[in-house]
Amino acid sequence: MRTGFIDSAILLKNSCLKMEEDILNRFNISPSEYKGLLVIDEGEILSGKVYSARMDLSISRGSRIIEHLVKNGYLKHEDCSDDRRCNKVSLTAKGIKLRKEIYKLLDECEEELLSVIPENELVSLKSIINKFTNILNSK
Repeated sequence: MRTGFIDSAILLKNSCLKMEEDILNRFNISPSEYKGLLVIDEGEILSGKVYSARMDLSISRGSRIIEHLVKNGYLKHEDCSDDRRCNKVSLTAKGIKLRKEIYKLLDECEEELLSVIPENELVSLKSIINKFTNILNSK
């Protein structure tokens, strides 16, 4: 088995994907619903266009996710008063609760990972990860 940096990054990614899969199963939500709950903050009101852009989706695909989250009670949907084609979405109390539960699990995982790294090494680690990310995103 190879032991290069990319191999370690792939192992970390796979572990994170497993954790996300566990979250999806625990709350019985799809990957799109998961992402959709994390792109909007509590108290924030977004247009469907902005919401879709945050998810990096077309407006039509974003609309389908919005419909599903509304149907399940996680988002509320309102039409804009001046333009029927425009709609605004925000988290419901149920959506806020689920979002908080998801972030609690993510925070616990991060805390567990970072607990083995001395405080003075965290800044360097974040800097190195950012450099790698920038290199990969520039291609």
